[in-house]
Amino acid sequence: MKNRIVVLDKNAHWFCKEENVKFAFQDKLGHWWLIDKDKRKKESKEKEKMSCGLPPTFNFKEFFLKIFYASVLGISLGLNVFFIIKEIFGAGSL
Repeated sequence: MKNRIVVLDKNAHWFCKEENVKFAFQDKLGHWWLIDKDKRKKESKEKEKMSCGLPPTFNFKEFFLKIFYASVLGISLGLNVFFIIKEIFGAGSL
């Protein structure tokens, strides 16, 4: 039987259950690639899971920047409240 080549796009799911199907896709450089139906399933499963269990879109740099900004805002808010209370009640000097 002949191999059928299908462009890998939003309509490619219609051909997933057929036998002898190869999927074609174009990369960023404009090169075309052929993938067997079985390889496509294996690669997609490997990409979904990471060794530490976090989703593949988790960005550590952005996460730590958010923690840093929250810490700076918390310290600033705490110091402002402290100095406002000190000014209002006239508590002793530092």
